[in-house]
Amino acid sequence: MTPIVQRRLFITVTALSFFIATVALASHFSTQADKFFQKICVRRPEPHGIQAFVCDLRERLDALTTRVDNIPAGPQGPKGDPGSQGEPGPQGEPGVAGAPGEPGVSGAPDEQGPIGPQGPAGPRLIVKDANGQVIGSLVAHDANTGTDSFTVWDSQLRRFILFHSITTAQPYFPEISGNFSWESDDCTGQALYPDARSPYEIHRVGPNNKDGWTHVEISDPTKVRNNVVVHSEWNTSIRSCVHVSEIEDSVTELTPVTPPTYVGPLSIVEE
Repeated sequence: MTPIVQRRLFITVTALSFFIATVALASHFSTQADKFFQKICVRRPEPHGIQAFVCDLRERLDALTTRVDNIPAGPQGPKGDPGSQGEPGPQGEPGVAGAPGEPGVSGAPDEQGPIGPQGPAGPRLIVKDANGQVIGSLVAHDANTGTDSFTVWDSQLRRFILFHSITTAQPYFPEISGNFSWESDDCTGQALYPDARSPYEIHRVGPNNKDGWTHVEISDPTKVRNNVVVHSEWNTSIRSCVHVSEIEDSVTELTPVTPPTYVGPLSIVEE
């Protein structure tokens, strides 16, 4: 440190110490003066001489101090320039989560897309005879009759076949009744039946019918005729052909068929 700097530092410290000592001494004298005035001017009701002069001076100084304290403040000065921004404070704690809002309005439905491709066919139940020959698809089963009845769609005949037993494999054919008729006079030619049954079944007739027919197919829609004049019919009671002369509103041409036979026992498999 240079001598000039040391000298300046000594002068500064000395001046600061003198100022602090002066303030302390003035504060001490002020306190002592208050005690003196309390003793001379307050406790003694009638000071005189120099004491009266000092008390009067103190009252004047107090009055002057009060007036100085009550002087109104001057006008406010202009606003100073803003200071530099301070350092940002620490981040506060997160607030409490708010209540969930109301659900929004549902959007309008979009147009339906194109239909997808058809899936693969599922398995089906197939009925086979004892030789493994496929009879057809199982379409119905009823075990409540006590005979384990089931119906099969015969793929070759394209007709429903009813079975009452899976062991004997003997098909059952619904029976028809009534007299057959002909357009001829002697029960020859195309046999006619005055009724119509299901076109998907094979029906049976009794052995008393002409030619001993036992099974016929009678409901082919292409073989239905209207307003047909018949001249003979087979009477099953007397088992004879009789002459008639009638007009039938609707008749069906009968077609004899040979009933199918199957080798039992049958089996039902899934394919």
